[in-house]
Amino acid sequence: MYLADHARLTPDKPAVIMAESGAVMTYAELNDRSNRLAQYLYAQGLRRGDHIAIFMENNIRFMEVCWGGVALGALFHDGQPLPAGGRGGLYRPGLRGQGAGLVPGRAETAGQMTDLIPDCPKRLMVDGVIPGWESYEDAIAAYPAEPLAEEFLGESMLYSSGTTGRPKGVLKPLPQMGPAEGGRLRRTRLERYKVSPDMVYLSPAPLYHAAPNAYVLSTQFVGGTVVVMERFDAMPPCA
Repeated sequence: MYLADHARLTPDKPAVIMAESGAVMTYAELNDRSNRLAQYLYAQGLRRGDHIAIFMENNIRFMEVCWGGVALGALFHDGQPLPAGGRGGLYRPGLRGQGAGLVPGRAETAGQMTDLIPDCPKRLMVDGVIPGWESYEDAIAAYPAEPLAEEFLGESMLYSSGTTGRPKGVLKPLPQMGPAEGGRLRRTRLERYKVSPDMVYLSPAPLYHAAPNAYVLSTQFVGGTVVVMERFDAMPPCA
């Protein structure tokens, strides 16, 4: 099964719950919003094999961007943190000449990135807007919540840890299949680990890291519910 199947069979089931705010996104909403994003990206000229870089804290919009990339057949850089504080320049080459769209989550961090990514053709921003950026919500709202006429299976693009001084992208061949077929294969592999539609997965880690993002995507591939912590604090303040 695939995201569209879950949206059809269990439309009101929570796909994502934000732990702190309690905000919920159902499978129907996740499917609709990711389709709108895929339609938007396609209209901008992005195609299978193009790149989308995601610069976002744990936000309820994060996974819809990933799923939009999956439907387009894009490489989404969820494993490519683009940190503030002056280190963003290390990651700039990953955005050059690749049709990348950047989707950040905070005005203060987006502002620090603007001058570092002059070649990025589309910069979308959630929860607000600043000069040089467009509203993510407004951009996708203008497009239909329908699947692309031809869908491919996209993948995340992993990065090395940067022990040589600069993180390096690991560019793997994209699967030669659509999301529906890919979803069935992935579910078969996941079932051996007892991943099921009945599971509730708690994600305390940053979604821009490869492993947490993969666990969340896998849970949603099978139709489970993900609870995402906005942040993790091992030492909460005493009452």
